[in-house]
Order: sequence, then C-alpha cells, then structure tokens
Amino acid sequence: MLQWGISMKIVCIRLFAAVLFCVSVGVRVYGGDPVYLNEAYCHKGRLSDKLSFYFSGTPECVCLPLASYEVGKKKDGWKEVRLHLPMASIAKNDVRKSLYQMNRGKNSFYEVSCYECQAPKKGVMVSIRYNPQEIAVEYAPFTSIGQKGALLIALNKRQFIYELNKKTAAIHHIAWNDKKKIHIVLDIGHGGADRGKVGWFDIQEKDINLAVGFKVAKLLSKKGFSVSMTRSDDQFVSLDDRTTFANTKAQADLFISLHSNSGPETASGIETFCVQDSCLPHVEQIDDFTPSIEARNCWYKQSALLAQSVHEHVIQSARLHTLQVKDRQVKRAMSQVLLGTDMPSALIEMGFLSNEQEAKRLASQTYQNHLARGICAGIESYIKRLDRIF
Repeated sequence: MLQWGISMKIVCIRLFAAVLFCVSVGVRVYGGDPVYLNEAYCHKGRLSDKLSFYFSGTPECVCLPLASYEVGKKKDGWKEVRLHLPMASIAKNDVRKSLYQMNRGKNSFYEVSCYECQAPKKGVMVSIRYNPQEIAVEYAPFTSIGQKGALLIALNKRQFIYELNKKTAAIHHIAWNDKKKIHIVLDIGHGGADRGKVGWFDIQEKDINLAVGFKVAKLLSKKGFSVSMTRSDDQFVSLDDRTTFANTKAQADLFISLHSNSGPETASGIETFCVQDSCLPHVEQIDDFTPSIEARNCWYKQSALLAQSVHEHVIQSARLHTLQVKDRQVKRAMSQVLLGTDMPSALIEMGFLSNEQEAKRLASQTYQNHLARGICAGIESYIKRLDRIF
C-alpha cells in the first residue's frame, strides 16, 4: 500500500511537470496544437485602417479592460484597447518584420504594437492606443476563405460614416452622368515568386489571372471607365499593398479580384466571393459612430450585389463557350483583399487549374475572352442597377 502511494505521488509529480512544460512552450494544456501567428497585414484606407493577423489554428482572444493612455501632453485623453491571445506565439522572421513595421508605423491618431507577453498569461498581446475623438476601434475573430483562423481589427476614422455616405451617393450620381469618373481597380492575384495555384500542363495561376485581367481592363476602358490594375506584369505585390493602393492612391469606386482555383481533379466551375455580413461586431466606439454598423452592412450589401452581377454574367458568357461550366454560386467569406477595401468588392475564382479540361479552357484565348466579357458585363450591369439600390 505504501509503495502504491509512493508510485501515485511520482505519477502526479510527473504529470504536474508535464503541464508546466506545456504551458512554458505555448501548448494548449487541454489539447490541440500550439497556435502560431504566421501572417500580419495592415490595410490603409481613407475611411478606416484594418489590421489582420493569421494563425496556425483558431486563437482565443480576450479583450482586457480599457485603460487611459496619457504619456505627455500629446497623448492626453487617449485610450488603450489590449487584445490578449493566450498560448499563442509569433512564428517566424517574416512575421516579425511585418510586426516591426506595423509597430513603428506613424499615425496621428493611433499607435499599434503586437508582441509576445508573459502576463496575464503567456501569449501574444495586441495593443491599440488611440484618440477616441478621431478613431473608433472594433475587432472580431474570423475564418478566411482558406480556412485559416484570424483576427481582424478595424480602426474607423471619425468621418467614416460621412465619407461612406458621400461616396455611395457619388457612385449613384456618376453611374448616370459620367462613366469616366468611376474608377475600377482590377486586382490581379499572385505574381512574381508567388505563382498561386499550379495545375495541369504546369499552367500557373498568376499567368491566367494577368491574361484575363488585361482583357477585362481593355473592355472596361472601351466602355469609358477609368481602370487600374494592382499589377501589370509578373511582379509580387503584397495583399495589404493591393488594398492600400485601391483605397488611397486609386480611390477606387469598385474592386474586382481575379483568381484561379484548385482542388480535387473532379472539382470544376466558377465561384465568386464577397465579404460576409457583420464581420465586425460592435466592441467599443464613441457616440458619433453609433450608426456605423448599419452603414457598413449597407456597404456589404453593395459588395454582394456586385458579386452576384459579375457572377451571373460570367456564367452566361462562359457557357457560350461550353455548357459544361458548373455554377458554384456566390459565397460569403473573408479574404484579405475583400476585408481590406473601402469600396464594394468581389473576388472571382474563374475555374479549377487542377481539372484537366478546365485548365485547357483557362489557357485558351477564346475562353479567356468569354470570361473577360462576362466580368465587364457584370460590372456594367451592377452600375446600371444602382438606381434600384438606393
């Protein structure tokens, strides 16, 4: 009996030591893999700036109590929101470089820092210090199109609602008066070292996206629209640089992201994505921002209408080439380029490079022309229907 008691003590001591070890290396004690911060992006916009963090699993997120942040006269009246992600850690040097740039980013109305911490528990801390008279902070965890666990933080600027309403009204007005004032940004997925999907016959997604993008840009320009492309050659452009360009330099009215898909060899068809509704539940904001959720949901509706119009016309046009094109419908999901834009946005997956027959079609100039005509017709139809939206 004494020997059994001693054995149980040894087992308990070893179990306790194992738990301490798990905690020390960042493993969830209740099971599962460690959660690593793998990617970080900062999308700059005139209406709001958005920070997004991608993890190897689904992170826990705890919003610590608000604190005042008063360091010198410049920061008087500022607040601090701290988001704690227990048992998470920062994965690799590339992410650390992104975080270093984010942490050192200069802004008159807010400061952000993301770092590994030991308290209140070991993990990752995201701190947002901001002027509540100029900025409202919202955050939400989400799952991306690629099924990655992520965290989104929106830093809404004081004139968010005013600018949003003004911009929406401007689109309505110019839709019937002067097409040249409508600026459309075509986001050409992947590029450079980022080949995207590689399918049958070694066809690379980045090449298909660019080929179709040129055709769409040419058609839209002929229709009288102003068009920009996030890349016009085989170069890499980061996801947040794409959205920042559309939001600030281009000041785009519409944003269409072009991609090609991959999956099982039997998978085929065209699908289009738009941002899901209410991806940012209300967390903390001043009274001036109270209507922001309603206005932003209206903005999401715009994206859904744009996506539906583009999708319907692409399917119709593609089926003029072959009736075998499968309609995979419009889907609501989170994507970096969709969540980072200030304007109605849609992302279209034009087909599966992993499907032999579809890869052949995507590499065909004739089929690319059908896709381009469908995308252009969908954009034009959306703009013509704006009078029924407002």
